Amino acid sequence: MNKQLLAMSIVLLLVSNHSTQANDVYQVGVSRVDITPDYAIRLNGFGNRRQESVGVSQHIYAKSLAISETGDAAAPPLVLVTLDSLGIRQTMVDEVARRLMTSHQLPAANLVVTFTHSHCTPKVNGASDNIFSEPVPAAHQQHIDRYTKELTDRITQVAQQALDAMKPAHLAWAIGTVTFAQNRRSANGPVDHDLPMLVVRDTNTSQPRAVYVSYGCHCVTLSFNQISGDWAGYAAQMIERQFPGAVALVSIGAGSDQNPASGVTGDKVEVAASQGLQIAAEVQRLLAGELKPISGPPRAVRRQIALPLETPPTREQLVAQSKAGGAHGYNALTQLQRLDGGQPLIKEVDYRIQTWTFGDSLCMTFLAGEVCVDYAHRLKLELNRERFWLNAYSNDFGCYIPSERLLAEGGYGGGAEMPYFALPSIFQSGLEQKIVDEVQSQVPESFHVPAGTQGVPAKSPQDSLRCMQTAPNLRIVLAAAEPDVKDPVAIDFGPDGRLWVAEMNDYGHDVYASFPPTSRVRWLRDTDADGYFETAGTFLEGLRFPTDVKVWRDGLLICDAPDILWARDRDADGKADQVDTLFTGFEVRNAQARVNSLRFGLDNWIYGAGGLFGGEITSTRTGETVDCRNRDFRLNPDTGVIQAVSGRTQQGRCRNDWGDWFGCSNGALLTPIAADDDYQRRNPDAVLAPFHVFSTNAEALRLYPPDDLVTFELSGAPGRATAACGIGIYRDVALGDDFQNDAFTCEPVHQAVHRIDFQASHDTFIGRRGVGEKSREFLSSTDRWFRPVQVRTGPDGALWIVDMYRYVIEHSRWIPQSSLNDLDIYAGQGRGRIYRILPRQSQEPPTPQPVIPNLTALTDAQLATAIDSSNGTTRDLAHQLLLWRQAKNVAPDLRHVAIDSQLSAARIQALAALDGLGKLTPDDINRALQSQRAEVQRFAVKLSEPWLNETPALRAAVVQLTATESLRLRRQVALSLGASTQADAARAIARLLSSQQDHRVRSAAFHSASTGNLRQVVQGFRLLPTQQQSLRTWHQLLETTARAADATTVRDVVITHLPDMHTLTQVKDAVPWTLVLNALDARATSNGFVETIGGAPKTEHVFRAALTTLQDSTREEPEYRAAFSLLGRAFGPYSQRILSHMDDRKQFSASRRAAALVDFVSPRFSLSLQQAAVAAVTSTTAADAPELLLGTYASLSGLVRVEVLDALLSQRGGPTALLSAIDRQIVRADHLNVSQRNKLLGNGAATVRDTAARLLGATNKSSRSAIVTAHLPATRLAGSIDQGRLVFRKRCASCHRLEDHGHVVGPDLAALTNRDPQWLLTTILDPNKEVDARYLAWTAITHRGRTMTGMIVEETATTIRLREAGGKEHLIKRNELDRFQSSRKSVMPEGLERELSQQDLSDVIAYLTSFVSPPKTFSGNIPQLVAPEGSGVFRLTAATAEIRGTHIRFESPYDNIGYWHHQTDTVTWRVDVAQSGRFDVYLNASCDDQAAGNSFRIEGMAEVITGKVDSTGGWQHYRQYRTGTAQLTAGRHVITVRAAAPIQRALFDLRELQLVPVGQKPNFPRTSSRQTALPRRAHQIAPFLLDDAQPTDRRQQVIDQRPGLGPAIISQLVSDLDAGDTIDEYRRIPWIWRVAIAVARRDDGGEIRDVLEMAVPSASEPLRDWQAVVLGGGLINGATQIGVWPNKRLNEILVGLPAVKATWPETLQKSVRMSENPRIRTGTRYDALRMVALLDPSQAIPHLQKYLGPKTPTELQMGAVSGLVDVESPDSTQLLIGALSYLAGRNRQLALEGLLRTELRSDALAKHIKSGQLTLTENEFLTLRNHPLATVRQHFEALDIQK
Repeated sequence: MNKQLLAMSIVLLLVSNHSTQANDVYQVGVSRVDITPDYAIRLNGFGNRRQESVGVSQHIYAKSLAISETGDAAAPPLVLVTLDSLGIRQTMVDEVARRLMTSHQLPAANLVVTFTHSHCTPKVNGASDNIFSEPVPAAHQQHIDRYTKELTDRITQVAQQALDAMKPAHLAWAIGTVTFAQNRRSANGPVDHDLPMLVVRDTNTSQPRAVYVSYGCHCVTLSFNQISGDWAGYAAQMIERQFPGAVALVSIGAGSDQNPASGVTGDKVEVAASQGLQIAAEVQRLLAGELKPISGPPRAVRRQIALPLETPPTREQLVAQSKAGGAHGYNALTQLQRLDGGQPLIKEVDYRIQTWTFGDSLCMTFLAGEVCVDYAHRLKLELNRERFWLNAYSNDFGCYIPSERLLAEGGYGGGAEMPYFALPSIFQSGLEQKIVDEVQSQVPESFHVPAGTQGVPAKSPQDSLRCMQTAPNLRIVLAAAEPDVKDPVAIDFGPDGRLWVAEMNDYGHDVYASFPPTSRVRWLRDTDADGYFETAGTFLEGLRFPTDVKVWRDGLLICDAPDILWARDRDADGKADQVDTLFTGFEVRNAQARVNSLRFGLDNWIYGAGGLFGGEITSTRTGETVDCRNRDFRLNPDTGVIQAVSGRTQQGRCRNDWGDWFGCSNGALLTPIAADDDYQRRNPDAVLAPFHVFSTNAEALRLYPPDDLVTFELSGAPGRATAACGIGIYRDVALGDDFQNDAFTCEPVHQAVHRIDFQASHDTFIGRRGVGEKSREFLSSTDRWFRPVQVRTGPDGALWIVDMYRYVIEHSRWIPQSSLNDLDIYAGQGRGRIYRILPRQSQEPPTPQPVIPNLTALTDAQLATAIDSSNGTTRDLAHQLLLWRQAKNVAPDLRHVAIDSQLSAARIQALAALDGLGKLTPDDINRALQSQRAEVQRFAVKLSEPWLNETPALRAAVVQLTATESLRLRRQVALSLGASTQADAARAIARLLSSQQDHRVRSAAFHSASTGNLRQVVQGFRLLPTQQQSLRTWHQLLETTARAADATTVRDVVITHLPDMHTLTQVKDAVPWTLVLNALDARATSNGFVETIGGAPKTEHVFRAALTTLQDSTREEPEYRAAFSLLGRAFGPYSQRILSHMDDRKQFSASRRAAALVDFVSPRFSLSLQQAAVAAVTSTTAADAPELLLGTYASLSGLVRVEVLDALLSQRGGPTALLSAIDRQIVRADHLNVSQRNKLLGNGAATVRDTAARLLGATNKSSRSAIVTAHLPATRLAGSIDQGRLVFRKRCASCHRLEDHGHVVGPDLAALTNRDPQWLLTTILDPNKEVDARYLAWTAITHRGRTMTGMIVEETATTIRLREAGGKEHLIKRNELDRFQSSRKSVMPEGLERELSQQDLSDVIAYLTSFVSPPKTFSGNIPQLVAPEGSGVFRLTAATAEIRGTHIRFESPYDNIGYWHHQTDTVTWRVDVAQSGRFDVYLNASCDDQAAGNSFRIEGMAEVITGKVDSTGGWQHYRQYRTGTAQLTAGRHVITVRAAAPIQRALFDLRELQLVPVGQKPNFPRTSSRQTALPRRAHQIAPFLLDDAQPTDRRQQVIDQRPGLGPAIISQLVSDLDAGDTIDEYRRIPWIWRVAIAVARRDDGGEIRDVLEMAVPSASEPLRDWQAVVLGGGLINGATQIGVWPNKRLNEILVGLPAVKATWPETLQKSVRMSENPRIRTGTRYDALRMVALLDPSQAIPHLQKYLGPKTPTELQMGAVSGLVDVESPDSTQLLIGALSYLAGRNRQLALEGLLRTELRSDALAKHIKSGQLTLTENEFLTLRNHPLATVRQHFEALDIQK
């Protein structure tokens, strides 16, 4: 790039946007003439309107713009005339042009006449002359003749007036959006909502003199017999009102197939006016914003092309047609008249195309006739849509101009309309390309764009800079650009002054695809210190998706998953000549979520982001493998050590100056990352309370992107992060103090860099929007190719932005195939820019200074001085250089910085450098501890840890800080003191355990109590004032000491302090004993341990006291409970050792203890004590515990029986014992509640399941929907609230709490928003129909065999808490878990119909529906019971709704419900349904762009309907759309609408909900209804696919248009599929198969990978039918169909799935067994045979051959044929050839196609045919001769094949 030109371009960027250049000023004339006739005249457009007009509703006009250059040498002007007219013919335009040539020497090519196509304007001669299908009476014709002449005169007049009124003006333009047009041929047909607008501004006043717009939509809102300009006339009228003195001109775009959403309304002028208002409002918005200036010479070109018609009919055909009457008959008469007059029939249409250009700033093309929208879409893809404007209805009305698509479809607009235009036949195919070719030949090359970018061209770096916006006090300069930089994704600053760049040229490729890797690492240098890097070299190439670079010593660390490389340049030629793999094993599945962001930490480690998945990482230097899955890491490149650390960062990890780490992921702009890993590992049995250093609000995280982003159907809603990456903290003050330490995150989809302003608040930061960024981004660009991917603080103090510069940045996996077909996903490959953001007023140094200084030229002392810099990057580089040089000699210089620097960050970095050099001393730390800066003290405290034990003075200084006011510093002191075992440190820790401390400090102090200091900590704690000694903390200390300390400490601290319990009268003393005994039993004790701790006598006393208590019937209940806790345990090594020395030890065996405890499972004791006893018996883990409990069963009450049954189900051997008891009739089967039955029926052991199924007389596979249907009559019974309360408390209170009765396990029923009886019935009887993830049931099985089930209520790093029915909770330590899994079902059991009669159900529903708060009251809102209209439609209007919530209200002026801001807001209707049926549900609502994206739920019908709220274009724009289908049964229902999640801004403004019987249409006024959008999310798509009410093509459409979602959709389709329920499975399988084969055909490796991971069974699981369908019928079959060898493709992907790869061979063996199983359906056996083909050929071929014979059923034979086709072997080839003699139909075709797959196969087939052993059909012969592959074709071309 020419540097002088670049520098000049950059300087020009600083010139104000309002400045003008010489060619910005034009001479412009504006005029207007009224063309309204003052007499009656026929109006054109509607053939049935055959009377003359009856008045004027609105005057109509001709308006004109004349535009020319300034100066004497200016070319002739361009003249535009707009008419309020249906259209005029070319002859009239030519006549006007002739007159203007005479009067003003205007060339004909410079005149354009356009018309609004209003259907309420006068007819002129030649324009649709056959419109009335009958002759026009002479009197009417006279008026048409008169008006035609008058209109010609007035067009001439208005043009001349404009030419005579020219004066200086500026031109500018913009493109807006108006949405009232819709495709009139198809509900989902294409539309063009662009509203291009040109404004003429006076050079003196800047006021608009004229505004010109065009919109692609028919002017047919009005159809009455009065003159009117329709919506176009109203648009012009309202624009002129907004801008007095201006003339508004309106034209029509490509809108022949577009109508207003209102439809044709007759005389409803208010509708046309509202449409005009939409255009005027958009014009006003555009004029208030930034417009694109127009410059350059105006030029015009005009040519005509011939568009051939099909062969016209013969005279005989015309005569026959004329007899038919109507439009076609009348047209036939017209054609016959031509023939009779000696004129030939028209064979082609002369078609005029005209183009205007204004330099390179704007191109306008004008097409004649009624042009369909396809032309607009295509031309805007092939030309620069940002500078191109298409008008239609120009210069000649002519006729409709269809696209090839419309011509093929036919119908009106596709040829059927030709009779109205007096043409004899339709157009020949090929007209679209002719027109497009001519347009492209007229449009200058500078407006053309490459294919695949939707008409949006790339910009030069200078032009892209002009599109950027940032703070007014900042400026943006270019640092590097292509060709020096291509596809940059990450940078690093070299200490030698070079800029290092990772370039991902591979971006867009499938990660599993085979392709030559072309990514690389480059270095750049700014040799002349002007800020632009003009010298570059390639350091290393041949990389594959590199994601980061980090300078290290004399080389470079490179993230190139699965590896981190170290590349070095040993000969200093700028190229790497030694590349070593330091670490390997990082996940490669996603190019956007791999290892990245290597950053230097203040602890002298390199930290990195693991991406989404991390990996199991092996160090090549140490040979060790570290589990970093789903975690970030830190490493030492020199030693090869790598460690997993907190954080799961997708793309971008960074730190601030104080050592706080932050990350981001696609959907999260910023996430704080805790750095407590070392301390958490110190005490893994407890949870360290985190200290959250950062908080923010939703607004601070909201994005305000520019308009018109490059998004696709599955893109996230604008305003919410979907591609956040490359986060950086600004570590300098050069941009201003306001930016220091702020976070900057790139959002490439939003074309923005987002800033979070960090505001210090005591010990934390609060994130807010930056000053001046209330509704904008820190940096944004209107260049739709701008893709910021990384932010770094440069050593120059600038903020550096890496711009990958691509058109498509989204992963192709998430782009619908229909969009991919039109996209070049590599567009931008080879481009890339790097920018610097600087202060606008920054002063340049007297002599140029390099922006990246060469720090390697500095001495060690100078580097130490460089640490004292405000720039964090400079400090890091100097720090690392000192480490690499081992510059220990600079320790004094570093100490000087650490003591005297005015910058806290410099002091911290100096201390870190001293630490890294091994020169840090206790004195250095001690001095830092005296700092007045808490952040310096905190860092020093952490550094003090290695010296604390041996340095009393340092320790004293740290201890002194226990009194600091800084909570965060105090917490660090508590953590660091744990490094010392000295008494003073321990006492300090004890003080920090005081109950007066913050819980986060107490938690930190507790983590510092460890083996080395526990004794002293306990002693110190006991010295605290009594009121500060929390009993809970004391017990925790005892427990921790017992678990971890040495025997002597346990003796002195624990045993000494434990009370000697000869009796249990002091019940509270049993608590620490229980904790301590469990802790001692949990450790592996040596033989001498018990003797050393000396606790045997005390323990024996405790055991005996507990047993004595159990044997004494006079004790109080608390004593019994204490005994339960002491004896109702699993005795571990310690307890067993104690027992071994006791003479009476047999009394304390598990069996004897269980026997003693079971005595309390008796009606003699309270219910709660019995329940506690059951738990204690179970906890002993005694082998005979199940039988002991069953021995009490007969005498127990119902509630205790439930406890016993639950206990049996939770322990090893319990289910078997319970089933035996049922078999022996000790327990009746009907005593089991639903949950217990389900646990038995779903037990993991097959023998238990089978026995349960036999004894319980049923399986749990009942059809829930059938059961619900059978119980629907309960909703029509009269229910009793009082009786329902009793039933509820008996049957439901174990999981729900109402009116202070029951337990909190399930949802809060008092807060239910949906109380529809049928919905309640469904949730009671079919609880798994829709399960909230919070209430999923989980099962935990411990190493001891205990089983616990419930929902998760709390999780920590070390424990899980489950809660089950009855409120019972289980706290399970993770290290005790053998298995933990979810059933994917609700904690609420199925089968309650066995316990509740229909009357019970009715009563419970009545009780639940009684908890309803009264609705809010508003004027005009009168809730009432809704009955159907005569058509059967239920209209649920805002005026009849019950409204509940916070700010939500009825807005009477608008008849809507608005202010819907909270998730708890609800709207409810009560409806009375006389007859059951299915209903389509429609909404009439509005929502603006900013609020769009929220989700809603509609409840109260058999199905819950959910959906996302899309923008309707504004709160004033209502749209009616279908949102789902649901069943309503006869009876009364309660329909509720509410938000499905927390609401951002507002949900929507709701006017009405309609329930429309399926097959009927809603009765909304015809305004803006449209077909409901296809579902976007997997959980919505799955039920949509299974909904037989949906057309098959719509369901297939959603599969095809939702790439990337295939795995999630399949997962949803099978998530609640019960094994064994083949009916339901095969109802779903057709759609499972469609999704799977679509995944295979898309051939996205990542998507296929996820399907494999989800569908391949584990080694212990069978191959289910649906899995075979996915694998064989989907993935394998689909791969074959696209010409890929399935085995090769799947093996490529399985490399990244080691666990699945390990089970894959066994899965294929399972497919062999499935293919042989006659009980399996034939189609699924076919799928299994497809899988068999992937076995080794030696096994696959013989098995497939068995099914190839002529007597094999066709479908199985097809599996064999297809399988053999996939086996690349000579043996399979010969088998296929041999079978051709008897194969028929599709199987023969498949075999032939497979034999043409390779050259070797084709050769074998050719030889077989030549031998005469095979006879081909005609079609087969042609297939062989015409094969698309020449290598195949040549085998058959020379053969004399008998056909």
